[in-house]
Amino acid sequence: MRNIMVSKKQITTITVILALTLNLILIPASATWLIQKNSYTEKMMILSTKSMRNINEKTVVVPNGKLYYNKGETPDINSRFYPLVATPLAVYYENGEQHIAPLLIKDNVTPSSAVTRFLEVYEPEEILTLPEDDVENLSETLAAMFWSQTDTLLAIENSDEGYEMGLMATPIASYLNIPVIIGTPDSNLIKDLGCKYIILIGSRINPPTGVSYMRLVGREAITSYVLQLMKIRFNNVSYVVMTNPLDAKPIQVINKTELLNVTGFDKAKPFGQCHQIEPTSMFTYTVPDGNQVIKLHLTFDLQSKDEEYATPTGEGFHILFFDQNHVDSNASPLTDNSSLFYTDTNAYDHGEAYYEIDICNQPGDYHVKIWAYGKQDKNWNLLITSEEIDTNIRPQAPYLSSLAPYLASCRKGVVVADHVFSRNIAGKTGDIHRRFDVTLNEAALEAACDDNLYADHVLDETFGMMKTQGLYDSYLKNTPYLGILADNNMLPMYYYPSETPRQHYSFEGLRQPSDNLLADVDGDGYNLSCGLELAVGRIMGWDAQDVSALLARTLFYNDLIDKFPGLRKTEWKNSATMVMGLALQERVIAGSRIKYMQTKNLFKKHGYTVSCMTNRFYRVKNIEKLFEDMMHSNLIWNEGHGRYYRYEYFFPPALTRFYSKMFLKLFYPQKQQSQYAVCNVKDMKLGPSTMGICACTAGLNDGVPLRCTVIMATFHAGCNALFVNTRCPSGPMSNLGAIVNLLLKSETCFYYDDLLHSWFKEIVSNDESVGLACRNAKNFFAKHYSNSLLWNILVKINPNEYGRACEEFVHYNLYGDPAFNPS
Repeated sequence: MRNIMVSKKQITTITVILALTLNLILIPASATWLIQKNSYTEKMMILSTKSMRNINEKTVVVPNGKLYYNKGETPDINSRFYPLVATPLAVYYENGEQHIAPLLIKDNVTPSSAVTRFLEVYEPEEILTLPEDDVENLSETLAAMFWSQTDTLLAIENSDEGYEMGLMATPIASYLNIPVIIGTPDSNLIKDLGCKYIILIGSRINPPTGVSYMRLVGREAITSYVLQLMKIRFNNVSYVVMTNPLDAKPIQVINKTELLNVTGFDKAKPFGQCHQIEPTSMFTYTVPDGNQVIKLHLTFDLQSKDEEYATPTGEGFHILFFDQNHVDSNASPLTDNSSLFYTDTNAYDHGEAYYEIDICNQPGDYHVKIWAYGKQDKNWNLLITSEEIDTNIRPQAPYLSSLAPYLASCRKGVVVADHVFSRNIAGKTGDIHRRFDVTLNEAALEAACDDNLYADHVLDETFGMMKTQGLYDSYLKNTPYLGILADNNMLPMYYYPSETPRQHYSFEGLRQPSDNLLADVDGDGYNLSCGLELAVGRIMGWDAQDVSALLARTLFYNDLIDKFPGLRKTEWKNSATMVMGLALQERVIAGSRIKYMQTKNLFKKHGYTVSCMTNRFYRVKNIEKLFEDMMHSNLIWNEGHGRYYRYEYFFPPALTRFYSKMFLKLFYPQKQQSQYAVCNVKDMKLGPSTMGICACTAGLNDGVPLRCTVIMATFHAGCNALFVNTRCPSGPMSNLGAIVNLLLKSETCFYYDDLLHSWFKEIVSNDESVGLACRNAKNFFAKHYSNSLLWNILVKINPNEYGRACEEFVHYNLYGDPAFNPS
């Protein structure tokens, strides 16, 4: 494998490839696009070009950007443009044929293992690594390297506005097989490449002299042009990507302050029971005014190095965060509804915990409380700092938007970019944490809903332009894919109502976050009588590095699957693992177990070797085997109890609480060991697998650092797609308890089992993509329950039943590229 570095001083021609010569077609169009030449204007547009390439598609690695900068430092305005410049290097179309290679983002100081692992498995023949250089010079160097001739260049204005418009315009370069230049192209480059036409993106970019140019400004003009180009080139649109360019806008750190720095020693309790640390467990610190990012970092080390007890998750701390109006109920840290947030050392890494929260213009005293667990004595240190920044909105995962043109170009799609997608939630993202404070929390959720409604409006405008070009009907019928390349700060989900009796579960978050509104073209995404039209997937990760690796694993899935071992000498692609780690009373008979067994039989019927783990006490040795089987499996059914940072497969919470009182929490360390947690999962080596999950708040990631969420750790470990609930699932017990609930409360079985089974059935039996499987499973669920005679009778007896079904319908969401097909 060759690693090629680009240098301004030396341009190396690696392979000479003669691209198909295309005539320059100038087709009369509306006045939206203007080609200006000398002193006159022609109403024409460029729909095809003549170009010859020196280098074919090649694996490209671009530097990861630095989002934050201190006073006196120069903000990084180059990094966000690197993937745009690299997009036509990695993917382009020639004579109707797609040429595609991986495009990866890699930090030179702290590279993501997701990226390095992909490169190790994929084994590209050559890698083109771009240096951290002035992006305007670099773009011209790359144009001269990859093209020997091109009569057209795409030039993007080097500004915030230029970046936003460039996200939508860059696919033009891939579809026309032309270079992307940042800033005004140099006259020497124009001459050397034989360039005759320039497509200018932005209102303030100056045109070069002596060459005709066309200027596109604004979302409507750019999108209309891209759609007309796609009409001529492909006669269809197969994908829409929505993203927010604000995730790549540099943020200045105005001031850094240490708020609290305390050290202590924790004496373990008998049997490792969970306890408040002594002599004091509550600490107070003062948050200054302004837009503050509060960062909490707890580290500890064990007094004994006895490997028997130094298990990855058997020793640790819980941390609860209270605001000015805190009420310390002294309740369990896992059920305390009065805290602003809670986290755990299992949510980050072995021996440390990390968390951060935004507090915008809400100064005052805040409080943190620490609980410890485990059989060993521990030295610990807690450091809390604040960083004042110059904005009231920041991304959970920076630079995701920079990958939007590449994804759209690979999928024959269009990009919809808008910095207004997060306008209303700005200043309120930290209040998403305030799950116990209804007033502040509700205001934040309403703001998120307003942003999602605006995004839905912009999407409708895009569909209107597709209808004008005659592209909408085929899109909706054949490939209705919508990829949301944005985190929940940059493009918030819509928050649907929660069933009233469930509102007291504030630790899970109020309401039901969902992407259903965007999936429902002509409805509200909540009414079970209305079907969903779009296959929607939210593409996220710890950062842009992880997301670039996720896209690479998805797009080059077939090149990877033969390199992973499967179960019991079976091919990896035909291997499946199923775990049901719920409470004993939930899995003995009926309900959930029936759907579990139906799915198992479905897998076997279609040639899968299946590893099942159920009806066991999930001790460490069984968990280790479970993890190993997961790493050897393509399809994974993962069901257990959980929180946003872990799923557990041991005793149910009810039994754990009973044992805690009767036996001094004898089983607590065992329970901690028996879990699928961030600190364990991040180091797993999963294949490009597909996973369906059910656990309380399993997919919760709104108002939480993504580094602390287990679903993002699962992507980091190598998974390609997750179908998961963002809040606690609805439903009573599935055996005798279900009968009792049916008779006394008019409540039926668990709904999530139906969704998981239907999702896997669509993938395995009908060979559907994960996105279409999600849409179809939800539509089947809605049709089944809204038309069921028994269900309608139950709704009349117990109106809450409708709300429970709607909760499940909306809070199950797909994470990953919706066009990915693992079959």
